[in-house]
Amino acid sequence: IRQTGETPALNLRQGEFARRAPAPMGRRAAFAVLSGLLLALLVAAPAVDAIRAGAKARAARAEISQIAATALGPNARLVDPLRQLQGAAAAGSGGAVIADLLAPLFTALEAGNGLTLDSLVFETGEARFVVRYPTPEAIDALRVDLTEAGLAVELGASSTIGGGLSTEILVRSAP
Repeated sequence: IRQTGETPALNLRQGEFARRAPAPMGRRAAFAVLSGLLLALLVAAPAVDAIRAGAKARAARAEISQIAATALGPNARLVDPLRQLQGAAAAGSGGAVIADLLAPLFTALEAGNGLTLDSLVFETGEARFVVRYPTPEAIDALRVDLTEAGLAVELGASSTIGGGLSTEILVRSAP
């Protein structure tokens, strides 16, 4: 009697369950590898952007150092090229006017938007410089940065040189 009242233990390896095949190991491994690659791509993209931005900033600092070395002479010891160049310019202009004009320019160059300073002339309270840039958006961003710094900005003649764009910019203190 006891045996007839009990239900037998369920064996999942027989009957309908025996016909089910588990997912092949190759598919699971491929899914795991693809998931890992997607995760690595999502993590690596911002890291690559940060490395590129750092490289652009280093290139801008090197360009400022080169300009400072040229402007300050071969015997100048460069510690902080931007501040030394600003100090020399302020001393040469009889005041801090040129430093006020150039600080936003050098800050924009350090931002690494692909801007390259080709020439710079300071006369009677205004700075005239030529900047090379990769896209029109980069020069617009520079114009906005200089305007937000409280400077009057006039874009001059533009040209294409060797596939790049260049524009002459006149900057003076805003009235």
